[in-house]
Amino acid sequence: MEVYAGMVIGVAVLAIYLFYRHRKALALRLTPQESAQINRVTLVAMSEPLLALEIAQRLDGPARQRAMQIVAPELIKAGHRSAGEQALAELSKANKSEPLKTILEVMLQQGESQAAKTLLQNANAQLPIDGHVVSIQLDLANGKEQEALKLLKLLSEMQEVAGAYTLSRAHSLEVARLQRRFNMNKAAALSIAWAWSTLGADGELSWDELRAILQEFFQQDGSVRVIELAEQLPAPYKTSAASVLFEAGELEPAFALLSESGSDIPVDTYDKLLNIALNANQPDKALRLIDFVATHAADELLLSLMQWHLQRGETAAVDALLQKRVQSPEQHIELRLRLFTYNHEQQPSWSAAQLQQAERHLKQLRGKEHEGWYHLLTLEARLQAQTQLSAPRRDQTLIRTSLEQITRFNSQLSTSDKLPRYSAQAKLLHALGQNTAAGKLLDELVQQLKDHPNEDDDEYGHQLNLEDVAHTYLSIDQHLPAIALRDELNTQGACSHELSQGIVLNHIRHQRLTDAIDALDCSILIGGRNLLTPLRQAIEQQQAPARARKLHEKLLHTLSNGLLPPQAAG
Repeated sequence: MEVYAGMVIGVAVLAIYLFYRHRKALALRLTPQESAQINRVTLVAMSEPLLALEIAQRLDGPARQRAMQIVAPELIKAGHRSAGEQALAELSKANKSEPLKTILEVMLQQGESQAAKTLLQNANAQLPIDGHVVSIQLDLANGKEQEALKLLKLLSEMQEVAGAYTLSRAHSLEVARLQRRFNMNKAAALSIAWAWSTLGADGELSWDELRAILQEFFQQDGSVRVIELAEQLPAPYKTSAASVLFEAGELEPAFALLSESGSDIPVDTYDKLLNIALNANQPDKALRLIDFVATHAADELLLSLMQWHLQRGETAAVDALLQKRVQSPEQHIELRLRLFTYNHEQQPSWSAAQLQQAERHLKQLRGKEHEGWYHLLTLEARLQAQTQLSAPRRDQTLIRTSLEQITRFNSQLSTSDKLPRYSAQAKLLHALGQNTAAGKLLDELVQQLKDHPNEDDDEYGHQLNLEDVAHTYLSIDQHLPAIALRDELNTQGACSHELSQGIVLNHIRHQRLTDAIDALDCSILIGGRNLLTPLRQAIEQQQAPARARKLHEKLLHTLSNGLLPPQAAG
């Protein structure tokens, strides 16, 4: 067996060498212009692979082959199986193995094991050396456990002789899980140790990837090992270990790790932990978390827990939480008003009672410093309820008197308090059909921020405030002042990708498709929002075929000739 394993390892090393030599040779055969097009294909494929496919189809020779390697898996991920399989079929045998492996992995994740099996049988290509993992997964998905176990043992022998370097970190993690499943404990320990040793080697550390690796350590060695490994992590990443322990019910060591993270704790940590508890239907664990965290964060978590109960129709549980866990009038007002706003349509009677309770607690603040602020919250909640009614059913007298009172209380606000209140009120006015008044309110806010900036804000904070107002302009469908603010911020070096993305989406939503295409650039396509799919769909839905063709060609021209800065395009 040792001789056989040695032969297999030799073949594997040769295969890896030939693969990377071929890929390097393919890259060397590309001109600078073709390399730029490949970069564009890669960028576009991340959000809209159908458009990336059209760009790829305009290429020839090695450039087209490289582009199809990128596009084929992305098409499958996006649900365009026929187009993805056609792109894969275009590839030569030497160029097919890597995208084939990725496509098979995607199909298995989508639960399409039979389709994956058929594709592999018809692909006329061998998987790369790390394709052993997907082969094992494919065998298991199709009920061939003995074949999967045989291949897993072979892979484990390769690891033992040649080291774990034959697999990527992600594949090492998956192999560790499989080895543990088949009681191959020594091999599983080797695999997960290799995955751990490579963390951060590329200069990045992913919280989710780290958590997945620590989960496997917990499955193999328990909580003590996870706690030991957590000591090696930077403070913000200790929370990934804490989440593993929290999910497993090891609450005290989890909270200890959270305490060690201190001020470095990521802002979404508690939300993630709460979701873990609620997804497991464990509200008691959620309450333990709420008891641990600071007051403000605890209120947000408590609200999420109450919303979870309300989605299940458990109003009595929410009433009990409000009675037991909410103390101050301010807390009662804020939480009850938000519950009223969120649930007015689904639970009208119960929600109306929350509004009445909030108003009762408001009386306890009479003459106190923040009375006006909480009056505004209450008035806005009443208007929010009116926005959910059709125009003929709205109480115009209530709307008029509420707006008059809001104007009076607004005059008492500081500049910093005006930002959230004016933004909320502008959205309410827009929802009530008073668009001119909404715009004027934001215009007044912008002038206030410029003339009387908040003393506690530095230049960056001031710029963020203006960006927030620009987003509010977009939310009330007033794109021109939003663009003006964006351009002003750009001149100050405070370019916001999210704001630019919001402007493009607003163009699309209101059928300003030429403006949307002209506004595309590399920086806003890299962000988390998919701009190209809604843009492509909006173009396809044009009633005039000639206009649709013209817009589509303009979009393709922009994607094929623009987007990238010179250094990336050349």
